[in-house]
Amino acid sequence: MLSYDSYRETGRYHVYFTMAVRALGDSVRLQFDVKDGCIGGFDITAVAFKNGSRMKQQYFAADKFSRLPDDETLLVLSKSNFSSLIRDKTFILNDQKFTLLADTNTYLINGKAADIIHVKGGRTELWILNSPVFPLIYKANGLVVRGMKYVQLTGVKE
Repeated sequence: MLSYDSYRETGRYHVYFTMAVRALGDSVRLQFDVKDGCIGGFDITAVAFKNGSRMKQQYFAADKFSRLPDDETLLVLSKSNFSSLIRDKTFILNDQKFTLLADTNTYLINGKAADIIHVKGGRTELWILNSPVFPLIYKANGLVVRGMKYVQLTGVKE
């Protein structure tokens, strides 16, 4: 179970939600629970998880599981984008070029140091878990999702 905090710029308030990884293989199934009682989820197709070049920028739909298009992921980079980042120090997401930044900060998950990669593209910054199996977004700033200015992982529970 992944716990996130996000900040909604319109209205200026925090939205807390959890995201459970219900399936992780060729495809990914994520189930969310927003603290206001909104529950639903997203299916990331095998094609998107392997080669997706877009990240969903829409708010959650209550009581619904949505299958994302074959080029779209949510809160995780595609494996090809992650490979490009490691190999070339750059990748394209949502038609924006992201470049690796030098970052010596320590990032924590559940009080333990995490291996996080920091990238920037235009006004958007992403902090990504250094994992070729599941390159999870640890933090995003400027990746506006229906008025949410940032999102940050606050904890992981197995």
